[in-house]
Amino acid sequence: MFSFLKFRRSPSPYDSRPFGPSLLITSLLCLLFGSAILVAPELLAYIVATFLILVGVVLFMFWWRVRA
Repeated sequence: MFSFLKFRRSPSPYDSRPFGPSLLITSLLCLLFGSAILVAPELLAYIVATFLILVGVVLFMFWWRVRA
C-alpha cells in the first residue's frame, strides 16, 4: 500500500511537505474503501470499515497539517 513512498523525490531543505500527495492519496483511498464496505456490509465486517474510515480521517488530517 505504501510502496509508492519510496519512489518520491528526495526532500530538500526548501521542501517543507515531502509526504503531502502520498498522504492525500492514501487517506482518500481508505475513506473510499471504508465507505464502500459500509454501503455493502457483506464485503467485510463493520469493524473493518470503521477502522479504515478512522485511518483515512487521521491520514487526511495529518496531510492537512503537513500541507499548512
